[in-house]
Amino acid sequence: MIDGRVLATSQRYCKSKRRWEPEQVIARADGSDRIQVPLSKDGELWLYPDMISQEMASTVTKDLLACPSLFRSYRVQGILNEPRLQAHFHERATVDYNLVQPGYRYGATTLKARPLSMIPSLESLARRAIEISGVVDSWQIGATVVLYRNGNDHLGQHSGTYILVG
Repeated sequence: MIDGRVLATSQRYCKSKRRWEPEQVIARADGSDRIQVPLSKDGELWLYPDMISQEMASTVTKDLLACPSLFRSYRVQGILNEPRLQAHFHERATVDYNLVQPGYRYGATTLKARPLSMIPSLESLARRAIEISGVVDSWQIGATVVLYRNGNDHLGQHSGTYILVG
């Protein structure tokens, strides 16, 4: 909670009732800078609600939207396009996209990275995330940006196994 307010509520689809129902309230204890959200299969997600200012979030968003050619829609199981756009960045990627680049693969989708330095505000945000997370060296995968363009873009609960490439 922020000053006693709920940050979010996760939902789970109830097949017998054929509807989504609240499952877990995501809140934080007053004074805490992070929230731990338990996931299935012994996973966990850490949320940092105050990690960046609204000004920085606006700057990163504006900078990313100024480069629409960096985003693409990937196929789901080789059939349909995902209802969202993605771009992948890495500190070791180069501007020559024809060369082998860092990235990862999930299912039939392979994401090749673009240089993180292409978007300085995103690079600054990535460095902040590395600092907060305690990553000692650098990220193996990099930074994937997912763009939900409107109220029709979405992706339900999912998990995946990622394989590093490049």
